[in-house]
Amino acid sequence: MGTLRQGHNAWRIEKAGRASILIDAGAYFSAVRAALQQAQRNVFIVGWDLDSRTQLVGGDGAAYDGWPVNLRDFLTRLVRERPHLTVHLLAWDFAVLYALEREPFPALKLGWNTPSRVRFRLDNVLPVGASHHQKIVVIDDAVALSGGLDLTIRRWDTTRHRIDDPRRRDPAGKPYAPFHDVQMVVDGDAASAKSLSNRGASPVVRPASVTWPICPP
Repeated sequence: MGTLRQGHNAWRIEKAGRASILIDAGAYFSAVRAALQQAQRNVFIVGWDLDSRTQLVGGDGAAYDGWPVNLRDFLTRLVRERPHLTVHLLAWDFAVLYALEREPFPALKLGWNTPSRVRFRLDNVLPVGASHHQKIVVIDDAVALSGGLDLTIRRWDTTRHRIDDPRRRDPAGKPYAPFHDVQMVVDGDAASAKSLSNRGASPVVRPASVTWPICPP
């Protein structure tokens, strides 16, 4: 008997057509950027933190496709070019303890200051002392990325983790320490299972006041 058992210690067990590990945010941000550019119907982005200023650049710290670099402008262009695409963003309504580390007024930056088909919500339906901690991106129920990395600032780095890398700076121009984490990318049935649109708007991954759409097959 395997370690994982559906309904016991795993919600669902599905096979991926392909799977890969993305080591550090340089690889992850590059993969997210490329995958988002293929989106046609729906994108779900869930995070402990989402920051409109996040630079979606690869391991060399640059992007070469002519699209905007920061997350807000990138998503704005994406939905304007795809009339049938909707982007759903869900982030933790963080505790005041983290206020100095977060982008002020995220609902303004990623909600009001973006097109109507970029839909931003904060998750505050949590027990006392708990936080919303999932880090998920699902595109068209076909590709899913999940792991330890948020689409936020002070995450970008490469596997070299150079102490003095001049590209590792926050929006204020301040350097930050090397940052290591990993993300997994899958497609096929595993990606479809990960999609929020196929979870019946489970309260585990969204505020009680938000109804996620059910996407057509």
